[in-house]
Amino acid sequence: MDRVVTLRRRGHLTIFDSTHNTNVYGYNLFTFMVRNEFGTWIPGTHALVELENSDILSKALRARNGLSIGMRYFLTDDSAVEQLAVKMAFPGLIAG
Repeated sequence: MDRVVTLRRRGHLTIFDSTHNTNVYGYNLFTFMVRNEFGTWIPGTHALVELENSDILSKALRARNGLSIGMRYFLTDDSAVEQLAVKMAFPGLIAG
């Protein structure tokens, strides 16, 4: 519950990335990290997905935003899948 409280207060800036082959089935674990009040990056939520594609990841982002988090800024690596997922989940951010 502490992480949800931190997400609601500090979730506007989010870093996320995946860890590949996290279990015997080869699933990917996406970790969404936010900074707490002390400036430390902490894992806020996770998504364990079978396939790394933008459709699944955008659904995970929308579900995470259902926690009343005002997500606005995302930091990703050069993953086209992650960048497309952000655009799909939050089309209004690109439009301003």
